[in-house]
This record gives sequence, structure tokens and C-alpha cells, in this order.
Amino acid sequence: MTSNATLAAPAHVPSNLVAHFDFRHGAGMDIDPWAEFSKLNHSPEIFYSLDQGGYWAVTRKALIEEILSMPDVFSSAYNSIPRMESDFRLIPPNLDPPEHAKYRKIITQRIFNISVIDAIETDAHAFLGTLLDQFAPKGSGDFMADIARPFPIAVFLKLMGMPRDRLAEFSQLIDVFFRGEDVEKVGAARMAVFKF
Repeated sequence: MTSNATLAAPAHVPSNLVAHFDFRHGAGMDIDPWAEFSKLNHSPEIFYSLDQGGYWAVTRKALIEEILSMPDVFSSAYNSIPRMESDFRLIPPNLDPPEHAKYRKIITQRIFNISVIDAIETDAHAFLGTLLDQFAPKGSGDFMADIARPFPIAVFLKLMGMPRDRLAEFSQLIDVFFRGEDVEKVGAARMAVFKF
């Protein structure tokens, strides 16, 4: 399913650089997203996708590094796809250097340092054990839905000091945040996650 596809590229985009790549709902993304992304190795180093409202995709490391080294030309201020003009800015992802570095340092020191990670390791192992204990008696099931999706979200909630009893609610928001069907729903989910 291709959502938010534009009918045509902007006039300034050369026709040989126009392609389709719907990283949210494209064929195969639910089955094997890595196989879909690996197809980009055979695409131009930069192309304009008509999906998700239209966006530029850069596929080569050297060009990505070049772009990231020029925040005055390629700002991170608004990098949502599809673009949301009223989108709030996430800190630090939507900040450019040098402002980005000071927030990244705070987050690294206070949230993602080894002592914090060590402190939640026992809880994470216990929760994973609970998920596996619930999964095993079924004999089969949906590993993504039962374990692979809830586990990292539960670990994130713990890191952020948020209650696990809201896991289902937060998981639904995250699913829309990353895989929403339209701009309005994605925007609403982003605001809800921000307020969470």
C-alpha cells in the first residue's frame, strides 16, 4: 500500500531521478524490510520518491556524510516524512550543530550511560522472561506482536521512568508515529508521544 503518494514530482526534479520508495507501506516492508532497503544499493545515489508526500532519498554513505556536514544547507529542523509544517521539533534529532551536541551530551550522560543501562538490565531480562513465558505455551504465534515490538518499547519506558502499565497505549502511539497512514494521524501520534 502506498499512502500519501504524489502524482508527479516537482518541476525542478529531473525525470531520471524520480522513483517510488515507500519505506512505511511499500510492498515487502512488512515481510522483509531489510531486503527492501538493500534494493537501494542498486538505485541512484540520490532520487526523489513520489511516496509519503514526496521526498529526497540519499543512498550512499559518502553523500550522506557530506549532507550531514552542511547543516546550514541541509537543516535537521524539519525532517519528518511526510513533511508536517506545524510539526514540533524533537530534541536533539531536529537540532543542528552546535546546539545538537549539548543536548546529545546531556542525554548520553543521564540516560544512556552504562550505570543507567546496568540498573535496568535485571528488569529487562525479567520482562523478556515474562513475554517468553506467555508466548511458549501457545506453541506458535506472532513473534513480532508478542515479543519483538513490546520488548524494546518496555525497555524505553523504563529508561524514561515511565510506567509499564501504559505499554499497550504507548505501543499504539509508536506504531502510528512510525507507520501512520496519513499526515494528520502521524502528527497527532507525535504530539501524544511528546505529552506522554
